[in-house]
Amino acid sequence: MSKNDPKHGRWILPLVVLGLIVFTYTFVKALPEGTVEETTTTVAGAGTSTTTADSSTTTTLPEDIVEFVNLVDGLSTRVSDLATESQKINDDFDSETVLFGPTRDTMRELQIDVDTLVAEIGDAYVPEGALVAWSDVKSVSSAMATAASDMFDGLVKTEGSQKRLESNDTLQETATQLVGSLATAKASVTSEG
Repeated sequence: MSKNDPKHGRWILPLVVLGLIVFTYTFVKALPEGTVEETTTTVAGAGTSTTTADSSTTTTLPEDIVEFVNLVDGLSTRVSDLATESQKINDDFDSETVLFGPTRDTMRELQIDVDTLVAEIGDAYVPEGALVAWSDVKSVSSAMATAASDMFDGLVKTEGSQKRLESNDTLQETATQLVGSLATAKASVTSEG
């Protein structure tokens, strides 16, 4: 019988758990300290007692930052949904589940939805702390809109499927980049202070 351990995988789980512990410890240490509230109660005929509330790590953000965070979360969800829809439209057309006319219509709607998203990104109120990150968001969203337009063009004006499929791949890549850029913009205002 060999003395070599044939089950190399038995060390993977402890390493993953150790990595999670280290990550959690690092993350918790990076959080800002919470505030401790004290309440003073005076009872007639008695002394003053001070009660210390439980310490918490809740951070109160200004209202404009909270609105921005909500906006970013909503945009991230929409970007992911649009990428999923784009893939589905192409898959259904390639498998001949959906014919050309309906595919053209849904792809046109997708293009309009991406353009609407880009316009909202351009018009969004952005807190000062996120302005640098937001320029990347705008740039990547513009690339996503170009990919959606090229994909539609590849379906209706270009022979063959290469342009359509390549544009869908580009849309998927830019959607992933856009979600990352939105997360960076969000972090730039929530990690301050």
